[in-house]
Amino acid sequence: DVPYYCVFLSEDIVTKIKEFEWFDDMTTHVLVANLVYSPNSNSISMIRLNFDVADTGRFSSTYQLITYSVLNETERYGEWQGLMLIFSALMFVRLFMVTLAYIRSIDRPPILAID
Repeated sequence: DVPYYCVFLSEDIVTKIKEFEWFDDMTTHVLVANLVYSPNSNSISMIRLNFDVADTGRFSSTYQLITYSVLNETERYGEWQGLMLIFSALMFVRLFMVTLAYIRSIDRPPILAID
Protein backbone atom coordinates (compact mmCIF):
# COMPACT_ATOMS: atom_id res chain seq x y z
CA ASP A 1 0.00 0.00 0.00
CA VAL A 2 1.27 3.41 -0.95
CA PRO A 3 0.10 6.24 1.35
CA TYR A 4 -1.75 9.10 -0.33
CA TYR A 5 -0.42 11.89 1.87
CA CYS A 6 3.36 12.29 2.06
CA VAL A 7 5.54 14.98 3.60
CA PHE A 8 9.20 14.92 2.75
CA LEU A 9 11.85 16.63 4.82
CA SER A 10 14.32 18.91 3.09
CA GLU A 11 17.83 17.65 2.46
CA ASP A 12 19.37 20.25 4.78
CA ILE A 13 17.30 19.25 7.82
CA VAL A 14 20.34 17.98 9.76
CA THR A 15 22.14 21.27 9.13
CA LYS A 16 19.15 23.23 10.43
CA ILE A 17 18.88 20.99 13.50
CA LYS A 18 22.55 21.68 14.30
CA GLU A 19 22.07 25.44 13.74
CA PHE A 20 19.24 25.50 16.29
CA GLU A 21 21.45 23.44 18.67
CA TRP A 22 18.99 20.56 18.86
CA PHE A 23 21.83 18.22 17.94
CA ASP A 24 25.31 18.82 19.35
CA ASP A 25 28.34 17.06 20.96
CA MET A 26 26.30 16.11 24.05
CA THR A 27 23.53 14.31 22.11
CA THR A 28 23.42 10.61 23.00
CA HIS A 29 20.12 9.55 21.49
CA VAL A 30 17.97 10.66 18.57
CA LEU A 31 14.46 9.33 17.95
CA VAL A 32 12.64 9.84 14.67
CA ALA A 33 9.00 8.74 14.51
CA ASN A 34 6.51 8.96 11.69
CA LEU A 35 2.85 8.00 11.36
CA VAL A 36 1.59 6.84 7.98
CA TYR A 37 -2.07 6.30 7.12
CA SER A 38 -2.76 3.84 4.30
CA PRO A 39 -6.36 4.21 3.12
CA ASN A 40 -6.21 1.08 0.93
CA SER A 41 -5.66 -1.16 3.95
CA ASN A 42 -7.40 1.24 6.36
CA SER A 43 -4.46 1.12 8.77
CA ILE A 44 -2.04 3.42 10.54
CA SER A 45 1.63 2.50 10.76
CA MET A 46 4.19 3.96 13.13
CA ILE A 47 7.76 3.90 11.90
CA ARG A 48 10.27 4.57 14.65
CA LEU A 49 14.01 4.99 14.10
CA ASN A 50 16.36 5.08 17.09
CA PHE A 51 19.89 6.40 16.75
CA ASP A 52 22.35 6.03 19.61
CA VAL A 53 25.46 8.18 19.50
CA ALA A 54 28.55 6.79 21.20
CA ASP A 55 31.18 9.01 22.86
CA THR A 56 33.40 8.35 19.85
CA GLY A 57 30.74 9.81 17.54
CA ARG A 58 29.72 6.47 16.08
CA PHE A 59 26.01 5.93 15.35
CA SER A 60 24.16 2.69 15.95
CA SER A 61 20.56 2.38 14.84
CA THR A 62 17.48 0.28 15.40
CA TYR A 63 14.02 0.51 13.91
CA GLN A 64 10.51 -0.54 14.79
CA LEU A 65 7.41 -0.77 12.60
CA ILE A 66 4.00 -1.18 14.23
CA THR A 67 0.76 -1.29 12.25
CA TYR A 68 -2.65 -0.65 13.82
CA SER A 69 -6.05 -1.25 12.31
CA VAL A 70 -8.43 1.66 12.36
CA LEU A 71 -10.20 1.95 15.70
CA ASN A 72 -13.77 1.56 14.49
CA GLU A 73 -12.98 -1.92 13.24
CA THR A 74 -11.86 -3.17 16.63
CA GLU A 75 -14.19 -5.09 18.91
CA ARG A 76 -13.79 -2.54 21.75
CA TYR A 77 -14.90 0.47 19.69
CA GLY A 78 -18.22 0.69 21.61
CA GLU A 79 -16.33 0.87 24.91
CA TRP A 80 -14.11 3.62 23.53
CA GLN A 81 -17.14 5.61 22.37
CA GLY A 82 -18.79 5.21 25.79
CA LEU A 83 -15.68 6.41 27.61
CA MET A 84 -15.35 9.40 25.28
CA LEU A 85 -19.01 10.29 25.89
CA ILE A 86 -18.53 10.11 29.68
CA PHE A 87 -15.32 12.14 29.47
CA SER A 88 -17.01 14.80 27.30
CA ALA A 89 -19.95 15.03 29.73
CA LEU A 90 -17.59 15.42 32.70
CA MET A 91 -15.62 18.12 30.89
CA PHE A 92 -18.86 19.97 30.06
CA VAL A 93 -19.99 19.85 33.71
CA ARG A 94 -16.56 21.05 34.87
CA LEU A 95 -16.55 23.92 32.37
CA PHE A 96 -20.08 24.88 33.46
CA MET A 97 -19.05 24.88 37.14
CA VAL A 98 -15.97 27.04 36.47
CA THR A 99 -18.01 29.49 34.39
CA LEU A 100 -20.68 29.69 37.11
CA ALA A 101 -18.05 30.32 39.80
CA TYR A 102 -16.52 33.06 37.65
CA ILE A 103 -19.87 34.75 37.09
CA ARG A 104 -20.60 34.67 40.83
CA SER A 105 -17.19 36.19 41.64
CA ILE A 106 -17.68 39.26 39.46
CA ASP A 107 -18.26 42.37 41.56
CA ARG A 108 -21.58 43.86 40.58
CA PRO A 109 -22.80 47.29 41.53
CA PRO A 110 -25.71 47.18 43.93
CA ILE A 111 -29.16 47.43 42.41
CA LEU A 112 -30.76 50.73 43.38
CA ALA A 113 -34.37 50.58 44.40
CA ILE A 114 -36.50 53.41 43.08
CA ASP A 115 -39.22 54.48 45.47
